[in-house]
Amino acid sequence: MISTASKPSRCFQKIAEGSEFTTRLVCFPFAGDALPVSAFRRWQRHLRHETALWVARYPGRAERMNDPHPEAVSDLVSELADAFGHESTVPTIFLGHSMGALVAFELARRLRDTVHAPASVIVSAFFAPQSLVRERDEYGQDDDEILRRLEALGGTPAEVLRNEELRELLLPTIRADFNACDRYIYRPAAPLNCPLTAMGGYRDPLVNQRDIASWQDQTENAFRMKMFPGGHFYLFSEEAESLVLWTLAQELKHVRAELAPIGG
Repeated sequence: MISTASKPSRCFQKIAEGSEFTTRLVCFPFAGDALPVSAFRRWQRHLRHETALWVARYPGRAERMNDPHPEAVSDLVSELADAFGHESTVPTIFLGHSMGALVAFELARRLRDTVHAPASVIVSAFFAPQSLVRERDEYGQDDDEILRRLEALGGTPAEVLRNEELRELLLPTIRADFNACDRYIYRPAAPLNCPLTAMGGYRDPLVNQRDIASWQDQTENAFRMKMFPGGHFYLFSEEAESLVLWTLAQELKHVRAELAPIGG
């Protein structure tokens, strides 16, 4: 049986932990997600009891509403790396969606060759970082441009986009996250030495199948590519949910297999 963890954490919401969990799934939310735990919480009932489910808490939203938004992805990664370094060394999978893919990848690079390095990384619905070399515009005062971008991606309910009060609450976070991503500078380094799975939606208007395949350059270990029905937010859609959960189960199975004693 999965129980809710009571130990507080500033940077990670520990949604569920079995009494003797042996693996951990840490999820990194997408840009502008004001309530990140809600997007991943329903996975709790599908995970085996030996897997802990955590969600990264970014500054400037939910329980960290009063913390300033990170100005760059590197700032956020530095904070998360410091916090994660104080956690247990349970074999862990990082899963990041959209902006979260970039955060998960950079955190894995920051932690490589340490006892806290992830056993595997899953990136979803985002460009391979080596392709993010062009100069991009920042999202300053043009709310309409941000709203058009959100509408095109399809992840924000229409009633939220039409509600003026909700827009005023969400736009500062969304703008800050978009700017953090758009300021990102890729620093070439050795590929990850853990397995990497890159996932995407067939109908994603932003990130296509070739973009997903480009992640292969970022690992010297096993690379797997998975495409699912749906758009940019396929990960949380009804049509893809069972397939996504099956893929997560297989990834966790691979990690558990590595833990099993030889001949056992």
